[in-house]
Amino acid sequence: MAGQVVTPESSTPAPPAKSVQMTADSMDADKDGNAVLRGNVVIMWDKITLLADKASMNQQTKQAHAEGNVRLRLGYKEWKADVLDYNFETGAVKAGKARAQLDNGIFFEGESMESEDRSRYILKNSYLTTSDYDDPGYRFKAGTIIVHPNNRVAFHDLVLFVGPIPVFYFPYLVWPLDDEEAGGYNTGTQVQIGSKGNWGFFILNSYTTRASESIRPTWRLDYREQRGLAGGVDLRYKAGGDPKAPHKPGEFEPRVSGKIRAYYADDEKIRKSGDVEVVTSTAVLDERIAPERYQFRVSQRADLQEDIYSKLKADKLSDPNFREDFFEREFQHDPQPDNFFEFTKWSPNTTLSLMARPQVNDFYTTTERLPELRFDLKRQPLFGSSIFYEGENSAARLGKEFANNTPGFSDYQTTRVDSFHQILYPKQHFGWLNLVPRAGGRATFYDESPVSRYQPAVVRGVFNAGIEASFKLHRTWSDATDKEWEIDGLRHIIEPGVNYGFVMRPGHQPAELYQFDVARSSSGVAKNLAPIDFPQFTGVDSIDKRNVFRPAVRQRVQTRRDGATWDLAELLVYQDILADKVATETTFSDLFTEFSMKPVRWFALDWRGRYDYDHDQIRESTTASRFYHEKDWSFSLAHRYFREVGNEVGVGFSWAVNEDWTFRSDHRFDPSSFDLFEQAYAIDRDLHSWIATLSVSQLRPADRDSDLRIWFVFTLKAFPEATVDSTYIGSGN
Repeated sequence: MAGQVVTPESSTPAPPAKSVQMTADSMDADKDGNAVLRGNVVIMWDKITLLADKASMNQQTKQAHAEGNVRLRLGYKEWKADVLDYNFETGAVKAGKARAQLDNGIFFEGESMESEDRSRYILKNSYLTTSDYDDPGYRFKAGTIIVHPNNRVAFHDLVLFVGPIPVFYFPYLVWPLDDEEAGGYNTGTQVQIGSKGNWGFFILNSYTTRASESIRPTWRLDYREQRGLAGGVDLRYKAGGDPKAPHKPGEFEPRVSGKIRAYYADDEKIRKSGDVEVVTSTAVLDERIAPERYQFRVSQRADLQEDIYSKLKADKLSDPNFREDFFEREFQHDPQPDNFFEFTKWSPNTTLSLMARPQVNDFYTTTERLPELRFDLKRQPLFGSSIFYEGENSAARLGKEFANNTPGFSDYQTTRVDSFHQILYPKQHFGWLNLVPRAGGRATFYDESPVSRYQPAVVRGVFNAGIEASFKLHRTWSDATDKEWEIDGLRHIIEPGVNYGFVMRPGHQPAELYQFDVARSSSGVAKNLAPIDFPQFTGVDSIDKRNVFRPAVRQRVQTRRDGATWDLAELLVYQDILADKVATETTFSDLFTEFSMKPVRWFALDWRGRYDYDHDQIRESTTASRFYHEKDWSFSLAHRYFREVGNEVGVGFSWAVNEDWTFRSDHRFDPSSFDLFEQAYAIDRDLHSWIATLSVSQLRPADRDSDLRIWFVFTLKAFPEATVDSTYIGSGN
C-alpha cells in the first residue's frame, strides 16, 4: 500500500498534533495497532519524525523499532543510526552506533546511545565536534558523553584530539550550552598561554563545571613567571523563574542571579621589590604593599516582584593596584569599582529607592550614602492636561571619605534633604515650531556645612526656569539618482534648536556647602557641557546662578539603499553662550562639532572637534576613518589630538590572503616625533572548525618599561565566544 497513511481508529478523533501518521512503500497492520512498514518509511507524531528503510510500530504504546538509514528528527535536532528503538510518547530511545546533530551546530557520534526521556542522552565510546566533516579536524573523544539538550554536556575520561594527535586529557568536564553570561556557550575549560611584560611567561587555567542546576563554579589556577602561583573561584548562581519566560499578571515568580569571585595571589614580584607606584583616587604615591593580594567580589540582582528589585555590588581589594596587575581588562573598563546595595520599587510614573554605599576600600575616595532614600516622579501630564509635571525627592546621610594617605583633605559628613518640582508645557506652534517652557524650584536642607559653626543648619532655595525651542526644515530631490554611487533620491534635513536655562542666585553659594554629587553625564552633549536644565543636572550641591543659551544645529543628508533610509552624512554643532558669568567663565564656551559620513559602502569617517574661541586654537580633535572591501581587506586610519596632553596616529590593516590565511597589523605613534607607542601583528589560520591566531604586540608607554606580549588564540567558529586565548590578558570573563 504505497503512500498509505494509517491513523489509530477511535470514536473520538485525536488532536492532529498527537495522531500517528505513517507512510511507506508497503505496510501491514493488524487490529491490535501493530504495523510493519517497508521502504521509504516515514512515521510522524507531534513534532517528531522517524525515517528508515524498515520499521515496526505499535500505535497503542507508540513504540517503534527501525532499521537501515535511520534518522530521528526532534525539531532541529537529528539522530542518525543503523538500528534504533524509540518511544514517541515517552522519548525513550536505544540505538547502536549513532550520530547526532543538535540545533546549535554540535555533532555527536557514539558506539551506542540510550535515553529514558528527551532530557538526557547517554553515548558510549563517543566523540563531540562542531565540524560537519566525516573526518573532523578536531574532536572531544570520551568513554561516556551525557547530553542534556539546551542545557549542558558532561564528558567522562575526555581526550581532545587535533587530527590524530591527543592534546589534553580531562577525567571529567562539563560544557554548558545555556550560559548567557558567556554569550550562550562556554567551553568549560580554558587555557591561556603567552608572555606579558609585568608577568613574564604565563599559563592561565580555568575549569567550569556545575555543582547543581543553579550553581556553576569556575575554578582558576594561574602561573605567572614573575608573580608566581595564584588562583580562586568564580561562582555563578541563579534561582527562581526564567526572566525570558512569559507570564500573566499576578503570576510573577521571584528570581535571583549573581556572581561571586574569590581570588588570591602570593605575589613574588611584590615580595622581592621595595616601594611600588600606587595610584589612588587623588594621588600617585610610592609605597610598599603586602605580597598577599586578593579580591573578593559579589554582584547580584534579585527580582522580588514585577515592580520590585534589588541590586548588590561589593568589591573588596587588597590594594589599589590589584586589578591592574591581575585583571587588566576589568581595570581599564572600571578603574574604581563601586560598592552599593539598592532596593527599588517602580511604576510607570514613580520610582522609590533605598541605597547604601559604604567605603569598602580605603584607598579609593568614596561618597558614602548611609543610607539614601529617593522618591522620583517621572514626567507626566498634570490632571490629564497638556501641562506636565516632574519631581525628585531625597533624604540621605552623606559622607565624603577621602583615600588614605591623602594630604590636605579631611573627611566631611552631612544629612541632606532635597526636594525638586518642575512644570513644563510642551506645545507645537504654527504647525512647525516646538516650544517647551519650564519652571521649577527646589529646597535643600543640610544639618552640617563648611559654615555650620556660624549657622548650625542650612536651608538653600533654588528657582529655575527656561525654554527649549526647535524646528525642522527639509528638502527632497526625488529625481537625484546615480546607480554607480547608489543614490536613490536625496533629502537634506536641518534641525536648529536652542535651549535656554536660568537659575536665580541661590541663598547659599556652592563654596558654603559640602560637595557630593557629579554634575555631568558620561556621554553625549552633557559629557562636554554640563546640563542646563533639571533634573538632568545632578550636581545638587554645586548649583549656582545660571543664565545661559545653548544653540545647536543638526544636519543630515540621506538617500535610500536596500529599501531603507541611509545617512550619507551628519553634522552637529553646539556651544554655550553665557549671559551671566562667574569668575572663571567666558561669554562663549568652546565650540563642539561632531561629523560622520558614509557616502559609499566601503568607506566611513567620524570626526569630533573642540575649538577654543578665547585662544583661537583647537583643543581636541579625534578622527577615525575606515576603508574596506567586503571581507577581503580593510584599512583604518585614526588621529587623536588633545592640546597639552598628546598627539597620536593609529594605523590598522587586515588582509585575507586566501580562504585560509589572514594577516592583521596595528600601529600607534606620535606624528611629530614618530615615536612608536604600540605595534601589533597577528596571523589567522582557518582550520575549518577553528581559527588559530598567533599574535605579537609591544606596548611602549612613555612613563613605563616596554611591554612585549605574545599570545595564541584558538576560536571555535561555531561559537566565537568559546575561545582558548590570551588576547585580553586576565580579563576574568
